[in-house]
Amino acid sequence: MVSKYIAPDEKVEVNFIVRKIEKYMKEKNKKYKDFSVFYRTNAQSRAVEECLVRQNIPYKIYGGLRFYDRKEIKDMLAYMKLIANPKDVVSLVRIVNVPRRKIGKLTIAAIEKYARKNNMTFCEAFYRGDEIPLLSRGAKERIDKFISLIADFRSFALERGVGEVLQKIWRETGYMRELERENTIEALNRIENLKELLTVTREYEEKAAVDNISTVSTGD
Repeated sequence: MVSKYIAPDEKVEVNFIVRKIEKYMKEKNKKYKDFSVFYRTNAQSRAVEECLVRQNIPYKIYGGLRFYDRKEIKDMLAYMKLIANPKDVVSLVRIVNVPRRKIGKLTIAAIEKYARKNNMTFCEAFYRGDEIPLLSRGAKERIDKFISLIADFRSFALERGVGEVLQKIWRETGYMRELERENTIEALNRIENLKELLTVTREYEEKAAVDNISTVSTGD
């Protein structure tokens, strides 16, 4: 039997899906492997995935990656982590040349060598790039420019919401512009995923605001 349900938004939609799964599991002795969820675009998987996780329902993604495993999402989260913690070496190495800014493998290798020689962390060496003799003048200038970019993001983040910071990263790094210029199906999917990540940040901010109001009300 085929039935149709029109939900007012994606939250209601995914909750309906999960309720149906739980209902058939209980009433018809179904197993998780008996269910499939189809969606039109990759970006739509996020809401479904998060709802399944909340309800402890195991799942597999076929023909793609889980939302938070996608390159563009990992890149943006790495920017966010580095803004929050400039000493996060994993995030720094991931996005220092994303989008391309000519801080490549040779530059990274020179910084790593300097760090080992001087008994310091990679991040300590990176932020002292001017002192590394193996780096060219151009490389030092590009590193300084990147450091200034992250510092600007950090200052901006002190007074703005997560969503605004995310959009600033898109603009100032040229990340979104590069995808728009590429104009392929893959690039368009990545853009949709980034927009979905923005939705996540807004939901987070709304929830934080509600939680804060709730806390204040409880205190009263």
